[in-house]
Amino acid sequence: MNLEALPLFADDQGPHGSATSDSERTMVTSKTEGILAVIVSFGGAEGLDRWTQRMSTLLSQYASAQNFEIRILA
Repeated sequence: MNLEALPLFADDQGPHGSATSDSERTMVTSKTEGILAVIVSFGGAEGLDRWTQRMSTLLSQYASAQNFEIRILA
């Protein structure tokens, strides 16, 4: 898979996950206290409200998430 020019996600421990795969080190578990979720849109900000709401719904339903703060940066 060619990942050239795609976003790279990293923290102090190094790269993790990608737009095409998950990372065991950064996955949501029963001990997770906070989540930073990134939606990469190559088509711009149009329609992102729908997808942020969908993501919030899924996180609430399957991970008991609450207290969402949503920011769309374009």
